[in-house]
Amino acid sequence: MHRVNFAGCSGVIVDWCRKHGSWFDSNELQQVVRFIQAGGMKKAREREKEKIQDEMSRLRLEQAQLLANQGRTASVTQPWSQHEDGFLSFLSDVWKTLKD
Repeated sequence: MHRVNFAGCSGVIVDWCRKHGSWFDSNELQQVVRFIQAGGMKKAREREKEKIQDEMSRLRLEQAQLLANQGRTASVTQPWSQHEDGFLSFLSDVWKTLKD
């Protein structure tokens, strides 16, 4: 059994079992019904949407940072032995990337 806050924000803590479902103690079912009647599920959905939007924004920012970092390292992705001018050219590319 796990104790969970119904809808994540109701303040009603119910016992929950993956195999057997939810278990309500004294007055918890009535509290859940009142929460739902007061529009609590709509509020819970809005909070969840906000969390998802925040996570999407965070992931977009992380993706942009990764792409920017790829741009800085693109010139040194070839192994130094495959560079046209060899090892010195490779070191030069590394130095330029680090300076930027």
